[in-house]
Amino acid sequence: MTNETMSDKTPQDLSQMKRTSRRRMKQEQKKSKSESKHPQTTKEILLSRLLATTIKVLIFFAVIFFVIIAGLMIGYGIIGDGNPVDALNWSTWQHMLDIINGKE
Repeated sequence: MTNETMSDKTPQDLSQMKRTSRRRMKQEQKKSKSESKHPQTTKEILLSRLLATTIKVLIFFAVIFFVIIAGLMIGYGIIGDGNPVDALNWSTWQHMLDIINGKE
């Protein structure tokens, strides 16, 4: 708008114009955000779901692994009155396997 048209408008008209332009800008921003967030093709949708599922499965198995390690260390070290780090040594497991198999 030029200065002449701005001076012809009343303050109420100007505030109304500002409000409508703000609404339009917000709507355009929402449209652009929603378009950029969601994949457009079926291939992109499948790949994004596959990636999300893969990450979830990897996190699940990592948590299970650390829980098992913590359980071994607690069971061997605290309940069994041994050194918790010894639960992770191969020689400890070999000794237990020898007892189970009747070699010792």
